[in-house]
Amino acid sequence: NSFNAMTRQLRFYIQKTLENEKDKERMRYSLLISQINPHFIYNTLNTITYLVRQNRSSDIVAVNSALIKILRDSLRIDAVQIFDAVEQEIEVVKQYIIIQQYRYGSDFKVNWQVDEEVLHLAIPKSLLQPLVENALFHGLLPCEAENYQGVINILIQAVADRIKIQVSDNGAGMDAENLKQAHQWLKMGGEIRGKHVGLRNIIGRVNYLYGPLESGNRLQIE
Repeated sequence: NSFNAMTRQLRFYIQKTLENEKDKERMRYSLLISQINPHFIYNTLNTITYLVRQNRSSDIVAVNSALIKILRDSLRIDAVQIFDAVEQEIEVVKQYIIIQQYRYGSDFKVNWQVDEEVLHLAIPKSLLQPLVENALFHGLLPCEAENYQGVINILIQAVADRIKIQVSDNGAGMDAENLKQAHQWLKMGGEIRGKHVGLRNIIGRVNYLYGPLESGNRLQIE
């Protein structure tokens, strides 16, 4: 009887320990996602400030509406749910693009190439928007060439049993040193410090969900 009681108690404590570890991981993941939202909201408020100074009242309403839709998406899902349908992630990005195009006008456009069969499939939440944001702020905006037309290409397609997500642009690109640094970030995972909050979060969350990156074919920076 004593042995059985000890076994039951041990099983109870093992179960509680596992639940505590799961709760910690869920909290950690939620924190990783929440780091992106203030970063994005900060940029959006800057856009609204810009429009106020330009006396563009109707544009402020449009930007505010897009922001509300994005925030509603963040509140729509329970905090521990960490995936969302591809089509919902696309909708968030489209609202984000509306906001940025009000700020930068016709300086850039976005081309979509999305397979219909992937729209209902689940991907990690808040994965696509930070990639588009990086393409805009680090790729297109630094370019100041005359008659330059910035383009962001977004490709989402099924490849065998995986989903391929590719965000590319015709902007400034990276020199050899920056590319080397970016590849170091992939090896370091979530240990990136300082800037590049969006990229740091993507790497950290992909590593958390699917295990540390061992080969270069899961997440690539070119």
